[in-house]
Amino acid sequence: MKKGFTKKEILDGKVAIWWNDLQAEEINSFFKECNPSNLTINSSGTTTYKYYFVFKNGFYTCTNSVEYLTKNGINKVCTIDELIKEEVMQTISRENLKNIYQNVCIELQNKIDDILRNNKFDSIIKIDDDLLKLAFKHANQEQTKMLLKYFTQPKANFQAKDLKAGEIMKVTGGVGGQIGSHILRTYDRLVCIENPYMTWDNISTNSIEGTSTVNKNLRKIL
Repeated sequence: MKKGFTKKEILDGKVAIWWNDLQAEEINSFFKECNPSNLTINSSGTTTYKYYFVFKNGFYTCTNSVEYLTKNGINKVCTIDELIKEEVMQTISRENLKNIYQNVCIELQNKIDDILRNNKFDSIIKIDDDLLKLAFKHANQEQTKMLLKYFTQPKANFQAKDLKAGEIMKVTGGVGGQIGSHILRTYDRLVCIENPYMTWDNISTNSIEGTSTVNKNLRKIL
């Protein structure tokens, strides 16, 4: 049985989250995913649980009162680690998966072996987006054509660390940046256009995802 809580449960106000200061990035990411207009929580760098977080009408509110939870009908409290990720899955028949098996690299064959081993009696097999992204990433032209017969190619996530000097990215997800803001790559750092005091180095931008556009005029200036 799955343990933990689902996104829907917390959005419905049935579950509260323990505040763990060292997990500010994960918690902020979850709140922004639920509603991009949610404020960002600041971490003081301790492990102290300070508050419970509860969702109301798409926004979180915080309290340190158990009575408040009881009054609002909440009797379940979890940590952010117990959030059950709602994975995106595509399906394929067992027979068709065998056809794909013959035309992919050893690494993917091993992963398919694991899937089939764990689903011995299923005629329809679920394939998650992480595996499909890997499959399309390593596929040549013919392999890509074959994969597209059975699957929809997952959307690739563009990360801030991939920006080149002069490129601008609109933030759509991840931590470390405000969703909807625009990040500009200079030669030595990335700068939030809406808030120039917010900057990042190359190392700390792995989790910021978005849509990239090239601004040629800015590139000339840089």
